[in-house]
Amino acid sequence: MGCAASCSGDHLPPPPRATTGKLPFELFRNLSAHERRELSDSMDTVLPSSPALADCAVKLDSTIEAAGQQAVDAVAQVVLGVFAGCDQFSVPELDTLLGIFDLAAMREEILSKSEYKSVKALVNDVAKGVKQNPILVQVLAEMSKCEHQLVPPQSRERDQEIRTAVVYTFLLHTLTKMMVDEPIAADCLMRKVLEKCNRRSEEVDWKPYFNPFERMKLPSIEFPMGNYTRYKCGDAYVVEEGSGALLAINILEAIYQDTRLGDDANAAAGYELMMEPNERTHIPGLENDVNRLFNEKTAAVCNKPPFPREWANLYSSWNLCFGSNYKDYPMYFAKLLAPVVLTTYQNVDPGLYLYPRVLALYLHLQYLKFSRAAHKSAEPNGMEWRSERMVVLWGLVNQMAAQEFQRRVRKTIKERRGEGQEVAYAAERLSVRMHWEVLRRMINTSTALGDAAEEAVEELDMIRAKLFGRELATLLRG
Repeated sequence: MGCAASCSGDHLPPPPRATTGKLPFELFRNLSAHERRELSDSMDTVLPSSPALADCAVKLDSTIEAAGQQAVDAVAQVVLGVFAGCDQFSVPELDTLLGIFDLAAMREEILSKSEYKSVKALVNDVAKGVKQNPILVQVLAEMSKCEHQLVPPQSRERDQEIRTAVVYTFLLHTLTKMMVDEPIAADCLMRKVLEKCNRRSEEVDWKPYFNPFERMKLPSIEFPMGNYTRYKCGDAYVVEEGSGALLAINILEAIYQDTRLGDDANAAAGYELMMEPNERTHIPGLENDVNRLFNEKTAAVCNKPPFPREWANLYSSWNLCFGSNYKDYPMYFAKLLAPVVLTTYQNVDPGLYLYPRVLALYLHLQYLKFSRAAHKSAEPNGMEWRSERMVVLWGLVNQMAAQEFQRRVRKTIKERRGEGQEVAYAAERLSVRMHWEVLRRMINTSTALGDAAEEAVEELDMIRAKLFGRELATLLRG
């Protein structure tokens, strides 16, 4: 597949060819939702479908796998190149990041306790983790064939921002892993981090620099973080069936944003994740289960949605695509590419994705609070990384993977539980789909009319209550 075809109309004129043979990186145009949909329609969408995207027991096409893995290695080499002559994390960037968190006193502890004593070791593990996810491999294979450059050209500023993002990945990984691995104790690190962040949130003026959607996102992460901290401090964990509504709401908030931006393909991928959450009683063949403690000594929580490893593969790729809508997306990628998030579910247990994911996301949200408050702006310093073509292409691959995932779930229910259960499953999906289609049209209408962000949040609040119940929506609204 290529993505050289330009959008209809004259708002995306074909630029001159770069000396590399690729069309040069396009400056971010802040396309409207309608224009993004036009761009998506204009791109070649004939992607090679593969059951491997939804079943890790099936291998990717060898050509796609080779191209994707080669692209992973090329990215890794670029990253390592910006650290030439310095292969350790005891660098000024770490001091700056620790200062933002007010964790400078932990510097030596973090460096000594981390298993990563070199940049190369971390980058290699991230590359291995990406290669274990067939969706990311296919995404990179398709990007490597795109006729446009999808990342900014090399510059001193780009190199510096890569360095900072890699060091940030190291910091998020190490802090998250320390919290995951520490034994249950009243004075645990998780509690200290939570209390410190709560105090700082009261002390610094961060709210003016969070848009309504970001402020809305905080409770859906701080709520489970509070629960995890109580378990880590010794509160009993109760195993019980749930609806997965908290996770589903968290995903809904992101697909709402995707829809408002015109990223319909990635929103469709998120929709399938939302429809297959965790917490539900085991269904034969789907490998899912209610939430349980994975380790009684550390209170690490195991979450198993249907086909948990493949679900996490899709979530990882979907959320990376969502994050690439941010100007400084390498910093957003850190919370998903930290090995404790990227590889624990691959190498230890497929149910260990959401737990470290929530911890790393919590830390990242605190970073956003304190860094924005420090420079008194919601707009990050630094260069523009966004590529609308990259977002659209990535979303199209994610949509295809989500369709494969849903087909596998439905096929398994029919084979293991019979046509009656498949019909009931389809009816439940249809009920939610009818609500979502109505609400999706409302989103598109309000976006076209230019509704204010506050009004859009009220609309999303209504969506949450409609799909998941007023009580939980009110609790998260806080």
